[in-house]
Amino acid sequence: MKFWMLIFLTVLCVFSSFAQTEQEVRVGYESILTSLDQKDWKALDKKCEALIKSIKDDGFQDLASIVSYMHILAISGRMNDGDLTKKAALKKQWYIMVKH
Repeated sequence: MKFWMLIFLTVLCVFSSFAQTEQEVRVGYESILTSLDQKDWKALDKKCEALIKSIKDDGFQDLASIVSYMHILAISGRMNDGDLTKKAALKKQWYIMVKH
């Protein structure tokens, strides 16, 4: 009985460590909103990519879709600032859409 309890607790700890928490996603989303508010397009671009790539839990897929639109806004801002070419922007957005 003790053996099975130990196995159960070990498996529970392993799966808990791999689970994506709401707090992790919230911190990433708040930093995205801060960059959006400051109109820091380059930081917003990087943060959106990072959050979209980090979302693995199906419960956060709606949020990933919203962040994808924010990523388009960041790319547009970078193009407007002359920081990104149209070709590079299309390639960047296509990569994110395929990975998402």
